[in-house]
Amino acid sequence: MATTRLLAKLRATVVGFSILIILTVAHVGAAKAHLDFESSSPSNKAELNKSIKKITLTFTNPGQPVGSGIVLYDQDGNQRTTQLSTPDSGQTWVVEADERLRSGAYGVKWKVAAPDSHPKSGKLTFSIVEAGTSSGPADSSPTSTAQLEEALTEVVPVAAQWVRWLGLAFVITGCLTSVGGLIILVFVIAGRPPELRRLLNTVRLGAAVVIGGTLIQVWADSSLRQEGDWFAAIRTGNVLEILGQDGYVWPIALRLVGAVLLIAGLAMKTRVAPSVAQPRESSETFEAVDVARSPLALVGAVGLLISFLFDGHTVTTTPRWLVMVSDVSHVLAAATWTAGLLFLTIVLFQRKTSKQRYDGSYMAIRFSSLASLSVALVGLSGAAMAWVILEYPSQLWTTSWGQLLVLKVLLVTVVSAMGTYNHFRLLPLLKSDIHVDLSSRSMDANPSKTSDAGGLLSVATVDVGKDAEIASQRLLRTVAFELVILVVVVAVTALLVNAATVT
Repeated sequence: MATTRLLAKLRATVVGFSILIILTVAHVGAAKAHLDFESSSPSNKAELNKSIKKITLTFTNPGQPVGSGIVLYDQDGNQRTTQLSTPDSGQTWVVEADERLRSGAYGVKWKVAAPDSHPKSGKLTFSIVEAGTSSGPADSSPTSTAQLEEALTEVVPVAAQWVRWLGLAFVITGCLTSVGGLIILVFVIAGRPPELRRLLNTVRLGAAVVIGGTLIQVWADSSLRQEGDWFAAIRTGNVLEILGQDGYVWPIALRLVGAVLLIAGLAMKTRVAPSVAQPRESSETFEAVDVARSPLALVGAVGLLISFLFDGHTVTTTPRWLVMVSDVSHVLAAATWTAGLLFLTIVLFQRKTSKQRYDGSYMAIRFSSLASLSVALVGLSGAAMAWVILEYPSQLWTTSWGQLLVLKVLLVTVVSAMGTYNHFRLLPLLKSDIHVDLSSRSMDANPSKTSDAGGLLSVATVDVGKDAEIASQRLLRTVAFELVILVVVVAVTALLVNAATVT
């Protein structure tokens, strides 16, 4: 059967990706490209004995001032007039005061956007005591610099950070549901038209969630750059500023356009010539969605998938090609795994609550091989990304990012263990108690007939035994619990993506 041959090709592809990733990881080390503060002139807390006019800030990678940008304050907390310039496209920034800085205390507060769109901020202070002046202990006392310290105090927009996390969680959830849903509809799902319509609506809903999450993320990103001001964040100039940030617009555009195409593609009525399976005693004909006849949906799904190549650690970590291959593999495998569990739960629950035959044997058997490939690819690609992102193994337990990664791995391990139970305990029972006829049937005489589910193709005739129905009940409980854990995994993943750096 064509599907079986395609699954075999998928296995070969996974093996090829695995060998490629393993060989590369074995020969390259971690190389990070995050934007961090590197040095300044004068240095933090420096004591100078002559006046200056320029302060230089150097970062590990190019960045652009955002929000309040780079601001110079004097000892009284007053903002000084300055001009900003960069000699090397943003890696070094020169702050030139309108007049020379004389004896006293000074401070610089900065906020710079990193290549992965995360704003980074910080401050530094220094003092000047020119020769022949009386400025001394009084100028460096805590009371004399209180106004300066107040001006340098950073207001952390906690609400904006959490709203950004929420938007990312929506984006990840929607992408996993919609992209993975299409894969599951192609390789796994066979059911009744009402079930298929519900699954199609679930895919559309996932794409709609991507749109909502993307807009929330843009609003929160803009708010972060405006010191947490939500009203300033939606002003046209500020929105255009953030969209004009190098590379920022690409993942946003890909997600919005991809989601719209996916919804529009699935909403189209496709013309198919469904085969008609002749019912037999104690058997039932199932149908499957013909996704190949929705090219717009497939293009949209590809757009959603590759959007992850333009943000987060994929942008800031090298070797870039390895991170890109690992990232796409990770998202694709995770989407297949998550959507498979979600769709199995939906179909099994719908059959349980209806008076129709309650069985998930056919779908569980088809999903088993696909799930095994997905789990292997999720683990391998995730390990490869962790290898190139982390500088030292100790960061797994000494940084919050590493601790979140460990938590994610533990949760995924639990889900994998439950999947192993399904594979070795429930699947043999399902296989031994059903008969699946995948033989071709005669085509409908009317090739222009359009199905109620937006294009359906009859694929299987299933004879179901009593043991298979009992095993399906157990399967529903386990996949539902796996799905709950994966929801937590998505939340943790959003926190990882939302984090600016490992440190």
